[in-house]
Amino acid sequence: MVSVIIPCFNHGAFIQDAIDSVIAQTYNNWEIIIINDGSDDAESIMQLNRLYEEGYNVITIANSGVSVARNKGITVAKGEFILPLDADDKIAPRYLEEAVKIFLEKPEVKLVYSECEYFGILTGLSTVPPFSIEGMLEENLIFNSAVFRKSRAIEICGYDESFLEGWEDWEFYLRYVRNVKEVFKLFSTNYFYRIKEISRNSLIKDERRERCEQQLYKKHINLFLERNARPISSLTEYNFYKSEYQKLESYRDQLHRSLSYRVGNFLLSPFKLIKRMLQNGK
Repeated sequence: MVSVIIPCFNHGAFIQDAIDSVIAQTYNNWEIIIINDGSDDAESIMQLNRLYEEGYNVITIANSGVSVARNKGITVAKGEFILPLDADDKIAPRYLEEAVKIFLEKPEVKLVYSECEYFGILTGLSTVPPFSIEGMLEENLIFNSAVFRKSRAIEICGYDESFLEGWEDWEFYLRYVRNVKEVFKLFSTNYFYRIKEISRNSLIKDERRERCEQQLYKKHINLFLERNARPISSLTEYNFYKSEYQKLESYRDQLHRSLSYRVGNFLLSPFKLIKRMLQNGK
């Protein structure tokens, strides 16, 4: 069984989309665990109450952050495998089937993930480099909706609940994955990440991002030092690329606000819809 854990903090307007994407799975041995992380807006409270009355497993906790919510879900999960799914995101119909197939065929694999596609105010595929431990020290190569073994998550004590501002997934994966053979990437697109006007990741910038970097580095300093014998050179390179990244972010924001981009995106939307329908029909 796959236990799909859906933390929800004030995302009641989107949660039915996430649930429907699980219901549509070609693999039927799943359960949904909804963790109401202290939602306090009227829409979310109404939707969560409705789901509870319809028989869904809705667990309400005081607002504590996504790490606490996911850990609560892992604790009560009945499945051998876990899929965290944010309440405003979705998965493709064959995701669970393809992931479980890999687990059964390759017992050494402990985590399966896939390509990701953005939707919402920003659309497009997000392709990350092939997985490597070295690569994971530079950036999080695995999106938050990976399928992993519950037993391994329990073994490492789940998500670090002190990561309150972000990057809890990255930190979790650094502890979860011991070698490359334990990770399998599906090259199909099975995860859909919603980009909203304000998202949790878009808020992690500047000071908050630096705090996340420091927290992650301090916790895994031995791993970073073990894999990096040139810390001074790396720091210089980091500052250069950070500056270039900030320039790119500024350019991207200007591009997305431009009239030509919005018109082009509008004209391409029918073709994107047809492509998605063809993929889901496979």
